Amino acid sequence: METRKERKPKNYWTLERLQEAAKQFTTKKAFIEGNAAAYSAAQKLNLLDVVCKDMIRLGSLSKRCIYAFVFTDNTAYIGLTYDVDRRFIQHTCEKGPVFNHIANHFYIGFEFKILYDYTDPETAAFLEKIAIEDYKLKGWKLLNSARAGGLGSNHRKWTEETCRQEALKYNCRFDFQREASGAYESARKGGFLNDISQHMEYIKRPNGFWTEETCRQEALKYNCRSDFHRKAEGAYQAALRGGFLNDISQHMEYHIKKPRGFWTEEACLQEALKYSSRLDFNRKAGGAYDAAQKGGFLQKICSHMPKRQPSK
Repeated sequence: METRKERKPKNYWTLERLQEAAKQFTTKKAFIEGNAAAYSAAQKLNLLDVVCKDMIRLGSLSKRCIYAFVFTDNTAYIGLTYDVDRRFIQHTCEKGPVFNHIANHFYIGFEFKILYDYTDPETAAFLEKIAIEDYKLKGWKLLNSARAGGLGSNHRKWTEETCRQEALKYNCRFDFQREASGAYESARKGGFLNDISQHMEYIKRPNGFWTEETCRQEALKYNCRSDFHRKAEGAYQAALRGGFLNDISQHMEYHIKKPRGFWTEEACLQEALKYSSRLDFNRKAGGAYDAAQKGGFLQKICSHMPKRQPSK
């Protein structure tokens, strides 16, 4: 799979083109290997679960496979994973040796390979070491920093079942994504978002929805621009393009970025006490909310807030 042979023009990947590209493959693994450009575009446009809905799902919590990113500058990365689709997305979308190498060499080509299929963890760890030594002997420069043989984590809070239970608390995808982003993203990446959201109302904004007036009404829900941008990106971008962002944001506070480590459990608790619902807490104090969620004490500091009742 040689990627970036031909750079597609802006907005080339429509839903129809992605569906046409995906139809050629029966698994996400094959899709990644056969057309990485289409796969990445589908992921960025939040259409991956739509175009891959008929594919066979691969991956194993008890087994591992060995993969490689092979670059045209004679650089490579060898890895081991229990979920090759998830790992490909992480490497190409999140900061790390592979992402950084692609970002620093924008026009470089690369090939994504499955070197050894899923096998038991002990054998996989041995095969990863063999693959790394083999590439070194052939003169490849490796991007790996972690020691070979690590089995990788498979502990996941958001399994399909826990995502399903969380999803039942919401009546629309917008609230699900906004209030339970961890569960939402896990479901989207796992390919079962549509399945667990069947009871929800799905609202798609028509073209031209974000006028100056609708953007202004949306902006009034937020106290700072960063929350407006994070929670209502469609309205924010429409206001930015339309040239009226400053006008509709006049009521917002200018928040100085908090120093690293500012949002301790105590600081988050004090902030949370200002709000009577998680939705307001998330909207108006996104930094504290995210820190509490990552720190594992969100439930504790929101105990004074009324619980949302599951939809019937």
